[in-house]
Amino acid sequence: MNTPPTPSNARWHARLIVIALLLLAHTTVTAAWWQYPIPVNDITPAPAGMVININTADTTTLQLLPGIGPKLAQAITDHREAFGDFQSLTQLDNVPRIGPKTIQRIQPWVRLSDQ
Repeated sequence: MNTPPTPSNARWHARLIVIALLLLAHTTVTAAWWQYPIPVNDITPAPAGMVININTADTTTLQLLPGIGPKLAQAITDHREAFGDFQSLTQLDNVPRIGPKTIQRIQPWVRLSDQ
């Protein structure tokens, strides 16, 4: 024979249903998010319209550039100290973990001199 649900069983079933629905919603949102990557051109740095001199900027300032975190900022300053100022943006390709996509992403906000 089936026993009638008790209040504690009903609460437990309700909680289980809520958890299942939350997991389903999370999975749906996560799956939809991964299908639509952000295009490189739609990323803007913290203060929009800023321009950073890559040859004089410190690591904190370099981190304002889109896609540049503490490690990449340190790699840029280390490379600059070891080999001197960058003469062109393409020289950033010589910095470890920086490639053409990163250069393309930061190009609008980077300059090589204060002029």
